[in-house]
Amino acid sequence: MSDRLERWGAPLVFALAGVLLAADALPGLHWHDTAEFAGVARVLGVSHSPGHPLTILWLHATELLLPVGDAAFRANLGSGLALALALAAFYRLLRQSAATLPALVSMLVALVPLAAPPVWLQGVRAEVYAPQAVLTVLILWLALRLIPAKQPPDFKSKAPTDTRNLVGLGLCFGLAGANHSLLALWLMPVALLAMFWARVGPRAWLAGALAGLLGLVAYALPALRALAGDIVGWGRPDSPTGLFDLVLAREWHWFLDPEARLGALDYTAAAVVYGIEALGPAVALGAGLALGLGVLPAWRRHRGALALGLLWPVVTFMTQHPFRFDPGNPDVGGYFVGAALAFVFLGHLGLSALLGELPAVARPFARPAFALLPAAALVFGLADRDPGHRRGARSAEAYGRTAVNGVPPEGALVTSDYTSHFVALGLRALEGLRPDVAPIFRGQMHTTWFHDRLALRHPRWAERLADLPADPIWTSHQVRYEPGVNLDRLGPLSARFAPDGLLFRVGTGDDPNLAAVDATLAAFAAVPTTDLDARRALAFHHLHHALIWRARGTPNAARLAQAHLAFAAQLVGEAAVSEGLAAAAAGGQATGSGQPLPAEATPAITPPGAVGDGAPRPPPDPGDAAPPAASGSEASVE
Repeated sequence: MSDRLERWGAPLVFALAGVLLAADALPGLHWHDTAEFAGVARVLGVSHSPGHPLTILWLHATELLLPVGDAAFRANLGSGLALALALAAFYRLLRQSAATLPALVSMLVALVPLAAPPVWLQGVRAEVYAPQAVLTVLILWLALRLIPAKQPPDFKSKAPTDTRNLVGLGLCFGLAGANHSLLALWLMPVALLAMFWARVGPRAWLAGALAGLLGLVAYALPALRALAGDIVGWGRPDSPTGLFDLVLAREWHWFLDPEARLGALDYTAAAVVYGIEALGPAVALGAGLALGLGVLPAWRRHRGALALGLLWPVVTFMTQHPFRFDPGNPDVGGYFVGAALAFVFLGHLGLSALLGELPAVARPFARPAFALLPAAALVFGLADRDPGHRRGARSAEAYGRTAVNGVPPEGALVTSDYTSHFVALGLRALEGLRPDVAPIFRGQMHTTWFHDRLALRHPRWAERLADLPADPIWTSHQVRYEPGVNLDRLGPLSARFAPDGLLFRVGTGDDPNLAAVDATLAAFAAVPTTDLDARRALAFHHLHHALIWRARGTPNAARLAQAHLAFAAQLVGEAAVSEGLAAAAAGGQATGSGQPLPAEATPAITPPGAVGDGAPRPPPDPGDAAPPAASGSEASVE
């Protein structure tokens, strides 16, 4: 039985994780980058920087080949398959590092990361982090294989190195860099430690470097498909300069604001607290006890694995240090996947070392007891794997369809929130929704590449883009506006806004009539708000609608503003609304810049796309003295 489990352990882990994630996969497009990845994968185009060609290829294949559901659901299933593969590879890593534990224990431990909601979330939505997890685990597995079985304590003894492991390590690094360059870059110390430990020679170094360059060939996709999908895409990497701008994410290097980031100690404390809360008490306590009790025996028995395992979570958490740490941002959970795997890996290592320290007569009794720890973590963790109530959520699609369908024929939808823009693009790419509508994202409308992409499908609007808001066409009945940050950049237009469902049209600036007030509130009420991301997004939009009408000061406008604030309070609580209003009073607009609440708790009013949940905040318009205050976590150098 033990031999069978040893042989079939990885396929069983893949099957169990795959079934769970397939059952939980989100049914369609979702907030954040999910809609963009699904839409761009459909047209085999270019996603936001640094392009993520490997994820786009993977999701494109799953959208085409999986025989179930629609394309959006298949894209979400693609992430589930990738995370299941990552956990199967994780099982092999566990067996490679510490095979003294029974295979059943290692199987249970390999599934434990699914009990952490941030990890689970990356396997049920179309995103970059599940494919990255596969490559991360392979990198650790190959790095561990470089280290001799009996690690020299002084690093001086030289042992033969299998060049194939180094070639595989380089190839995985190249592929990881073509998927999420920042996460791949921060794993470099782990690989360097393993190569230093193994005392790799120059020829092996060269072979690994060449293999890494081979992996980076995946970046040929953005170059070859630079304008595929026209407006459903990002950047224009059809020249060396354009490709480097995309890969290096130069468009938002301004976001790396030293004043917005936490100090080293504060960041470490915040990251540790986030990690413990994300893992859950059962997993954190179990793995922590196993590591704490087994660290000394592990140093004697599994020195190389322990060293790499301790470095792994440190470099993973450091990826967020350059940015503002926002626990409410689901993409922080994507970055956290590697740290969660590392912590579980260390717990497994501690259990293995403890078992080896026990007398031989006690080991048969200890093995079943050790299996109870991961089993209990799975039972308690999986029961609460979706505290954000995202399973079955279709709120983003409902919001996007209502907004796009509210635009007159051949009109333009000017969005302020990139996640709304991504949802509109996803609906166009996957469903062919309203191809006559020109989607214009204010955050990128001043860039050359956005103008060029828009001109491919909507030349009439592209020609007038540079003159927004001065050109009279932008006050015509064909244009609808989404409220959001920095509306002052629209000049006097915002003072003339009239309510039109979820959006605004340019009117006369008079007091809105009661019919328009009722229609606006009915449009918002029709969008489901059962999931956490919808509550945050809708509360943000309610707040910005309220700010427009409070500034108008007329009776019906004041009534509408109060209704919006009441809706927002129902969604996120009075404290978050007050915080948003205070930020607006301080900065002239609502930026949601207050300190966000824990990830799955009552959400602060920070929109899922107004700041940087996986994609950058809009760069400042030309002529701005400084960028606006950041209200999210990071500029998504994904």
